[in-house]
Amino acid sequence: MSSYIVSGRFRNVLTPVLGLAGLGLLAYLITALGPGRIVAQLQGLGSVFPAVLFLTGAKYPLQAAGWRLVLPRHARPPWGESISATITGDAVGYLTWAGPFTGEPLRALLIRGSVPVAAGIAAGAIERATYNLTGALLVSVVLLVLFSATHGLAVAGTVGSGLVVVGLAIVLRRRFRPSVTADVHLDGPPTIRTGFLRGPAALLDAAAELWRNRRDVLPSVAILCLAQHAILVGEAYLLLKALDGGTTLWTAFVFEAVTKIVNTAGIVVPGRLGVAEGGSAALAGALGFAASHGLSLALMRRVRALVWGGVGLCLLPFQEARARRPRF
Repeated sequence: MSSYIVSGRFRNVLTPVLGLAGLGLLAYLITALGPGRIVAQLQGLGSVFPAVLFLTGAKYPLQAAGWRLVLPRHARPPWGESISATITGDAVGYLTWAGPFTGEPLRALLIRGSVPVAAGIAAGAIERATYNLTGALLVSVVLLVLFSATHGLAVAGTVGSGLVVVGLAIVLRRRFRPSVTADVHLDGPPTIRTGFLRGPAALLDAAAELWRNRRDVLPSVAILCLAQHAILVGEAYLLLKALDGGTTLWTAFVFEAVTKIVNTAGIVVPGRLGVAEGGSAALAGALGFAASHGLSLALMRRVRALVWGGVGLCLLPFQEARARRPRF
């Protein structure tokens, strides 16, 4: 218990320190690259910002479709409730340092009138894990293409090893597939009592049950996740095109892949403040763009996230009121 208290206190101190450091890095980048130039570029990006908002808004139905697909058909909440809860969960995840550790549980709580909380968290966790895995796949493809010219033998060995691992995983999955499917506990609509999480064991049971009975939908969930990544590539393309007409779709693809690496490395910084902007500026320079273009792109993406975050927070009281309303 004492170690947990110490770690909690350490986190409470570290989080604002990292946040201030990120804010300082962002201020330094803006000063170094020229505030006037950054403002002018952001004003230029304003012409494509409505298209960016519309495009990225399509991520939420895709994400909602993914975790709904993990749930049995009769246990899925209405579409409107699913999408609005996804927007709010994503908003809270973005606006807090804990990210998905707060966003996914909140979404499950907002649909607790339709889906047991444990099942909602487990379905969201499975969808997000698939999203991260497909993101890693896209990054691997980009790195494979970039390094194949000068490191052909190493790339071939890596690909061969990856194929062996995938093959072994398929064989093991078939070899140890359960012969008897466990009973499904989501056969009927949840009661109000089952809408609340009763300890970690309930979450583990729900995740194991969904894995046993719903893992056949994972390829479809993966396709939905790839579509979400494609939307982010499209967003990068629109913004880079507005900043520099010489961009290509492949450049946007590389930009998005490396951005994912930078964001993963900076996950300990609240909101990845300063890290996302610094990585974007450095990447833009490496790809032949002005570093200020990368910074402006990252800032416009942050504005986009804040706009959708505001929408999610505005929806929160209505969703909570609906979740509290008796349904049975």
